[in-house]
Amino acid sequence: MSVSSCVRLGAAAVAYTVLMTSRPRGALAPLRHRPFAALWAGGLVSNVGTWMETVAAGVLVTQATGRAGWTGLIAVAAWYRWGLLR
Repeated sequence: MSVSSCVRLGAAAVAYTVLMTSRPRGALAPLRHRPFAALWAGGLVSNVGTWMETVAAGVLVTQATGRAGWTGLIAVAAWYRWGLLR
């Protein structure tokens, strides 16, 4: 191994060490990576939409029938659907 290649390897090791120690730490650090943040935001929007659908279905059934029992049945059916998938 030549001296110049050893110097390059040493510089690369120093650069890697600086890069690894200067990374932000904390619970939200992964969100600084744009692709991960986009994936996380998309999942959040999808889940909020699912929650809104569940609430809206309950409200619709309550207004249509006027009976809380049917609303409970809708909630159980929605949970059962996700329970079967897992």
